[in-house]
Formats: sequence, C-alpha cells, structure tokens
Amino acid sequence: MAGCGGGSTETETQVETKADFIALGDVICKNHRSRTEDLESQTVDLGRLESKKKANQVADLLRRQADNLAAEAKELGALRPPSADERAVASILAILRARADVIGQWARAYDNHDAAEIRSVQARIAVATAKARNAAGAYGFAVCGQG
Repeated sequence: MAGCGGGSTETETQVETKADFIALGDVICKNHRSRTEDLESQTVDLGRLESKKKANQVADLLRRQADNLAAEAKELGALRPPSADERAVASILAILRARADVIGQWARAYDNHDAAEIRSVQARIAVATAKARNAAGAYGFAVCGQG
C-alpha cells in the first residue's frame, strides 16, 4: 500500500519535550492517515452497495480501518510523553481506541446487513471522530485525531 511506512514497536521511547512528542506523533498519524485514505478510496471504488457481497466487502474494509486506528494508538502509546502530559495523552489514546472499537461495531453492522444499526453506529462514529479531533487538536497535534 502506498504511504505505509513505520511499524509498531514494542519498546517505549521517552520524548523530552511536548513539541518533540507532537512532531513524532504527527508522523505516526500521517502514516496511518495515508492508510485510511487508501481504505476510503477502496470503499468509494465499490460504488453503490447493491448486494450483500458489497456490504461484506465494506465490512472488511472497516475492520481494516479499525485495526489501522488501533495500531496508530499502539504506536503513539509507545512514545512516552513528558511526564506533565501523560494524563492528556492517555485520554487522547483512549479516545482513539474507542473510535477504533466503534468502527469495528460498524463493520459488524455491515456484516449483519442491519441498515438501522449501520445508521446508528455511523452517528456514534461522527461523535467519536469529533471527540478525537477536539482532544488531539487541543493538545497541539496537527494530524493526529484528524482522520
């Protein structure tokens, strides 16, 4: 996939300043944003969802996006922010993980071909996305939380 770059790390990296933490975090988020854009493009390419097969394909793409967001949170979590920022960053990571969980629920709704649940979860995703954008933006991220 184009734009992939970076990978999960099992070790933590201590970051000395908030500015450095934000810069490293935004690089991680930019890589994952690239993956998100690729998945969104694939979804658009499917066209109208006129069959269960297409709905299942969307579900698969949504699961991949949920995995992508979970990996993003994991990679961000491997960066240790300055100690004064640990609470704020933990909150942002929790919001990102919650957003990944909601997208996973959306995939299940597509798997079940449940139009009412698809719409319901879609509304929850809008809320989760806004929370992620607001929390990350308030901390100072330019990319994280924006996708």
